[in-house]
Amino acid sequence: MKDMRHLFPEWSAHMEAFLRSFSLVNAEINIHLTVKVDQHTVQYAFGAKVKKKLKLFSPVPLKLDVTCNTQPAIYGKERCWCLGGHPVCGSRLHVSIPPHAMDQGLFGDLSIQFVTLLSPCVLQYPNLATHISNIQLMVFNPSRVPVLKVPRFFQTLPAFLDFEDLGVDTLHCSSKDVQQLCGTSTYTSEPPSCSGPQQETSAVWQRVLVFLFLQLTDPFTSQLTDVMATEVLIERHLEDILNNNRHAMTVALQSELRNTLKAHNCRKKIKEKLNSAAEVILSSSISIVSCSSNLDFRRDCLNRMKVRDTQELSAAFGESLRRVTSWKCVPRHSCYSAKVRGMFAYRHVSGLVLICCHFHFSTDERTFRV
Repeated sequence: MKDMRHLFPEWSAHMEAFLRSFSLVNAEINIHLTVKVDQHTVQYAFGAKVKKKLKLFSPVPLKLDVTCNTQPAIYGKERCWCLGGHPVCGSRLHVSIPPHAMDQGLFGDLSIQFVTLLSPCVLQYPNLATHISNIQLMVFNPSRVPVLKVPRFFQTLPAFLDFEDLGVDTLHCSSKDVQQLCGTSTYTSEPPSCSGPQQETSAVWQRVLVFLFLQLTDPFTSQLTDVMATEVLIERHLEDILNNNRHAMTVALQSELRNTLKAHNCRKKIKEKLNSAAEVILSSSISIVSCSSNLDFRRDCLNRMKVRDTQELSAAFGESLRRVTSWKCVPRHSCYSAKVRGMFAYRHVSGLVLICCHFHFSTDERTFRV
């Protein structure tokens, strides 16, 4: 018991990570577990609030926990925010089994089913800036249980990916020992280098979850004991299986990530056009205020924006303009929407309404009219 007490914190962390990964792909199961070791008591409770059912090639449908508790710094009044995610069932890759694994009794048709999930969901805010914080790969055996240890294959994976094609900066493998023991590899993206007035304070950080479901079809394996023994062989030889299919695995993962990040990259291009248009509006508006000979008009603009001079006015109006365009909401019926209370308040912008209402811009045609 002394050794158990010494190892209890580490064991508890492993258990929590394992149950969390298990509950993600078994959303129909509510987990309540209490562990007592001497005076130490740990309780685990996992249950999905938002579930999504996917039909795979397996006869048993997949129920994913797509609950997302991440809430951005929403400014102003209550806004709709999607509390879930929208997983995408990707391709199915058939892999070859190495001969030495066959010699030990691993037979059948082995494949890997890819499922991706980008969260949090920002589909209702097409103008909102987003950044990819990390990409997580999670491996599950045919019974949808996390593999106990991630193969070294995934630690070297970033060296074989085309980051320019994916539209992300360099990825670094940052998996902790706890995550690796629970079937998860994490790749961290470089933070954006943008600074100054163009930096998006309301940008949402997203992560990409890539689920890899191992599937085995063997007509000669039907008994539960045989199934369990086969899954043990799969995990034991998983490193060799992945290395034996390295090129196919890399191409498949590149394709899945590209498809998942396609909307993110399109959003970046639209945001660049919006920023260019906002700069024209901001520059013209400040010029009108600065060059105006009507002192009452200039004083009214400064007072309503609660600033002291045109320099502060430019910064305040630029920030407000970016927030207004970023948080334009387009409701979607497929989202799991809920009202979220704003965390901060807008700076009052009515002082420049008369100026802003005269501007028209189109991000597609890149035309501006004053």
